[in-house]
Amino acid sequence: MASLNEILDIDISPPAPIQKSPTQNTVAVIAAMPDVSLTTNNSVSQDASDARNNVRLMVAMGTQAIGELLALSRELKTPRTYEVFANMLKTMTELNKDLLEVHQQEATLVDPPDVTPVTIGTVVFTGSTAELAEAINQKRQEKKMRIIEAKAISIDNVG
Repeated sequence: MASLNEILDIDISPPAPIQKSPTQNTVAVIAAMPDVSLTTNNSVSQDASDARNNVRLMVAMGTQAIGELLALSRELKTPRTYEVFANMLKTMTELNKDLLEVHQQEATLVDPPDVTPVTIGTVVFTGSTAELAEAINQKRQEKKMRIIEAKAISIDNVG
């Protein structure tokens, strides 16, 4: 007796499992992973470049996640999905700030500000003797007024 498969000439064997191929995003993430082994050049500019690339990668992934979360939130209309969406927006804002901080920190580490002490050897006043006398008298008056104010404050605090 022939089976139904043979009579109808069909193959009803179980289907082969579906093999999911990695998406482009997964491949991009794997390809973009920096080599942080001890054998790499550990200069400030290289580390800053790696940090900048990592933050940019996270921003790109987060931007895609925001789009998907927004679509999910609109579809489900549950408070939890909107909460997750809002948290992702906050995280993305912090990532953008981190990217700017990487730039600022690299600038201060690579090109530290020139902070050399300045020694003044000779001071020369350019002006007439009348102007010099007036400037000196003005400074004396300011000093006397500060002393008088300080005495007035100390007398007010005693009583």
